[in-house]
Amino acid sequence: MEVIFLNMSSQFEWDKGIYNRNKYILDGFSKRDDVEKILSVDFLPYNLKSLLRLYIKARVYKKSGDNIISSGFLYSARRINNKIISLSALNMKVVKRVAKRLDFDSSIIINYNPFNIKYFKYFKDNKKYFDAVDNWSENNTFKKYKEELLKNYKYIINNSSLVFTRPERLKNTLEEIAGNKKDNIKIVLNGVDLDYYKSPQKIERIDQIFAGIDEDKIKVGYLGVIKGDRIDSDLLEYIIQDNQDKYFIIAGPVFNGFNLGRFNRFNNVIFPGEMSYSEIPYFYNKLNICIIPHLINDFIKSMDPMKIYGYLAAGKPIISVPIPGVEQFREFINIVNTKEEFSYAIKQISDNKENFAGYKIIERQNAVEGCSWKSRVEQMINLINYDIIK
Repeated sequence: MEVIFLNMSSQFEWDKGIYNRNKYILDGFSKRDDVEKILSVDFLPYNLKSLLRLYIKARVYKKSGDNIISSGFLYSARRINNKIISLSALNMKVVKRVAKRLDFDSSIIINYNPFNIKYFKYFKDNKKYFDAVDNWSENNTFKKYKEELLKNYKYIINNSSLVFTRPERLKNTLEEIAGNKKDNIKIVLNGVDLDYYKSPQKIERIDQIFAGIDEDKIKVGYLGVIKGDRIDSDLLEYIIQDNQDKYFIIAGPVFNGFNLGRFNRFNNVIFPGEMSYSEIPYFYNKLNICIIPHLINDFIKSMDPMKIYGYLAAGKPIISVPIPGVEQFREFINIVNTKEEFSYAIKQISDNKENFAGYKIIERQNAVEGCSWKSRVEQMINLINYDIIK
């Protein structure tokens, strides 16, 4: 099998340790014996701003000259390993030209970018698959592109051999967008590398973040994108105010729309910023309780947060609002509906030492034992192989 991945992010971001579902699936494909080679195409610019961002990344990325196998004014291709070639290009026309030059003519296409539908034009005879990561048409970042995204989703769904999605609600939404019930939409949930979280490596930067925190204090943590349309600021402020004997570490990139200033008055919270993939297991290891204080909106309802799997793989007690993904682990997650219930759950978990016992940690880790990325990729490839031969 030869595969062209049309990615939702860039190799530049992955090399910085900013991983997503796209990265895990691509890596899973590359580890399989039945996958011969992969052309990994960076997220293509969809407006002038994203074009400039791509240009700046190319300029500041110090390793851009390493292992270059082909380049031109509008593209650069470099070898990542014996199977993966990473391609950064201006548009799909260039991607098609480079793919032909690198002998990827007969590859299947797996797209992650709903802004991109031109691959249908340039790769007419190739089998095409789409992995729908959240519903971008409900993401405030792309608010002004909502109508375009809805049209693109409809076109992609109706013209792809298979569409992979998660969770059930997003599958239903995609069927509504497509205009009819579709048999080609298949649920493939997120996964986790359990062994990676079981054996966290000591990270000096993480130790520095926790250096000023009293070791006896319960440490409550969150890791994810911190945006005004994702984090329930009222909820977060309430639980911090109501649990001043505990410490809150809210990690992740902070975006415009989230009022960081409203938390300045608290001495029991820090926002340490973005975490790389290599830092996450040790960060989780330092926490006592993990939380998901999300808003409940249409975008959140389209998600299957990877942090759920990571929290459980780290063996941590979890408190969450009722978002998709938590129901399958109801036995191991405290699902709450109000800020008062959320705060009470923090107190209840903190006061019962049994929640941190070794056997409890193992139970939580066992809950995601069957949720490896390897198994998710196998599920996806089995569906693709069946589609190809039918």
